[in-house]
Amino acid sequence: MNRTFRSMKLDFYAVKTSLPLSLVGYVFGIFLGIVTKEPMATLVIVMLLNVFMGASIFSIHEKSRSERLFGILPLKKSEMIAGRYIYGLIIGLVNIVGACVLAYLIMRFMNIAYTQFLFWAFAAISFIYYCFATSFLYPIYLKFTFAKGYLFAMIPMAVVGVGVMYFARKSNFMSGLNQFTQFFSDHLILTPLFGLIAGIVLLIISAVISNLIYARKEI
Repeated sequence: MNRTFRSMKLDFYAVKTSLPLSLVGYVFGIFLGIVTKEPMATLVIVMLLNVFMGASIFSIHEKSRSERLFGILPLKKSEMIAGRYIYGLIIGLVNIVGACVLAYLIMRFMNIAYTQFLFWAFAAISFIYYCFATSFLYPIYLKFTFAKGYLFAMIPMAVVGVGVMYFARKSNFMSGLNQFTQFFSDHLILTPLFGLIAGIVLLIISAVISNLIYARKEI
């Protein structure tokens, strides 16, 4: 476990000079939230843009050829994968907290009211999307490298969009969705907890797939 966290630290050290770029997502999110008078837009945009920030570690390692470093360190490939996913999870958790704080401040500043359920529902969905996109992209970057895998970067958004439109046309789905949302509205504490657990489960499944891919990859 200690070596896994060391692998994670290597990722953070590699990306730390690029982390200030994530502020661009925050600035754009704040601007959009204020202009549209939709604080939840800030939350969604910050998490959407930071999917690419979290995945930029692959580009940094490829440009610096630091992947060879992992090959000579006393580090198993599975530990490197675990460290990479812990890195991605921490990026997601830090940004969802920051995005929620910003959205809340904009709500107070502009005197816009949202129900607690709606606020936490947006937070949960945004975090789940971040984990879904991360889970989709990491195995691709491991398999095809960042330069080639970047072509697939917009697929998660397209999948979610098509999925929402498809299920929205199903009357039985909408009925079930209403019951689903009513349950979480009645049990508010479960809303962010569901988002956290669902996101982590997606990352774990993806980590297993990435480990299978990376185990066969020559460094």
